[in-house]
Amino acid sequence: MKKRLLSVLLLLCMLLTLLPTAAFAEEAHEHVYEEAFACICTVECTEENRNADCPVCGAEAFPWVRGYGNFLQGRKYDEQYQKISKYIMNNKEKKILFMELGVGRMTPMFIQEPFWNLTLNLPDAYYIAVNAQYDFLPKDIEEKGMVIKGDIAKVLKDAAEGM
Repeated sequence: MKKRLLSVLLLLCMLLTLLPTAAFAEEAHEHVYEEAFACICTVECTEENRNADCPVCGAEAFPWVRGYGNFLQGRKYDEQYQKISKYIMNNKEKKILFMELGVGRMTPMFIQEPFWNLTLNLPDAYYIAVNAQYDFLPKDIEEKGMVIKGDIAKVLKDAAEGM
């Protein structure tokens, strides 16, 4: 019965948390490049005549990662960050489930560590991770968290079938 209840809870949480992500991702994608880069050219560039100082026309490509001062940050990022921060502060005494789906170990400081810290510091916070490769769970939150090692699609299918 516990497994069935946990499966239902996991499925509902996943469905509710994934619904708005596609809309946010599409909207953010439309504006990320516009906010991060603006053409500074006063004359239209051609193949023969490019402004090497322009971040659009003459810039070298670089990885889209934090550290260059523009990793998915801008107006939309700030709005969403404020929104989730406000939600967490308004509900810090209630039960909150932090779910991590398929996050790798290259950049734990963006999703995993904030989730772990919130789980540890909020009185009724819990953490569930689903990952095909990693089953790491910090000792500090072992009583408030779990890791399911497996394919996300299969875990979701199993959870749905268990309902």
